[in-house]
Amino acid sequence: MSPMGSHGARLTGVLVALLVMAGCSTASNRDVDLARSCGSLGLTPGTDAHANCMERLQLQQQLDLDRVRQVRELDRGSSRL
Repeated sequence: MSPMGSHGARLTGVLVALLVMAGCSTASNRDVDLARSCGSLGLTPGTDAHANCMERLQLQQQLDLDRVRQVRELDRGSSRL
């Protein structure tokens, strides 16, 4: 497997773990969790790579939350039929 493939698989695992934790965390706790997750991938805080990792994880969390909201709205709409 290529180094990027391995890195991508680890990032996916980190994302899943973050999603599980996201429902129970405050915003500041989520930031700490994101920083730890990126650090666990071998990225050094303060570097561009670490900042990019944090941005990608934050974006993924927001996209996942948006999807959950959409599904809930659809469920509410279908229960009215």
